Amino acid sequence: MRATRELPRYTASTIGSTPNHRATSNRLSPAGTSLFYGSADPATAVSEISAHDGRPFAAVAAFETTRAVTMVDLVDVDQKAGDPAPAPQSAPGTAMDFVLAFARGISVPVRRDGRERLEYAPTQIITEYFRHLSPLRADGIRFHSAQNHGVNYVLFVGPEGCTDSLSTSPCALLRLVPGTEHVRERAGLPG
Repeated sequence: MRATRELPRYTASTIGSTPNHRATSNRLSPAGTSLFYGSADPATAVSEISAHDGRPFAAVAAFETTRAVTMVDLVDVDQKAGDPAPAPQSAPGTAMDFVLAFARGISVPVRRDGRERLEYAPTQIITEYFRHLSPLRADGIRFHSAQNHGVNYVLFVGPEGCTDSLSTSPCALLRLVPGTEHVRERAGLPG
């Protein structure tokens, strides 16, 4: 993909987590709750943005963590469990069955037709458990993209947890890597 225009001057506050008052309902967060959504590569980030935004471009940038983080890893859970079979339609029987079903369910596309709030509710509740109640003390979740099966991350920080490269904010979990910001043209747009 190629850049579509001159790059605006992005900062961590303009390209990182959405402010709470602008945060819409997403797969892992209810409306009004800001979390950092990221991807392992620009193509996955653009695929994710394209699923929710009709503009012909997507702005992406690299962030790095400012300390070691603990992630709930749902990407490799199938391999670790040794069970690549689809999740059963009945209720999970074991904790691992539940984790496998959650890992698969979190990566299923959801149509944004007004009912997504209902479809997102179960994954949002489980995310809130990992954020606030789990003894794992997780900083985020690693999961497969519903758009292209790439790797996504959600980190449990809002805008206050995203900082620019020169900042030394003690609240920061993510730092914008300078010079990585770019605007990408989105391929395959309808129309």
